[in-house]
Amino acid sequence: MGLIKLFSGSDSGLPNPNPKNYRVLDVTWNVSRTVTLVRVMYPDATTFGGAKLLLLDGYFGLTEIQKFSELDPHFLESNNVIARFRPTHLALACRLLEALK
Repeated sequence: MGLIKLFSGSDSGLPNPNPKNYRVLDVTWNVSRTVTLVRVMYPDATTFGGAKLLLLDGYFGLTEIQKFSELDPHFLESNNVIARFRPTHLALACRLLEALK
């Protein structure tokens, strides 16, 4: 029997978006301001037209996020991404934000 690949790696055949080439579309945070929901456009990403919906650990305003030297949409030790949603699930992600109050 062969092994089943559970997680995609860099050999998925799809190019990773350039974390230095992004545009913030909008930012939302919950009342306690402990997490930030940000909708980002990566022009070189191939899925969902380049749109990504990221949940960041901590409060970040629009200006602050725009000043990041890079914003990698992947789960890395070096960034604040704690969740990622399909960009078509904005309403669901906003309800999650409300639940985190």
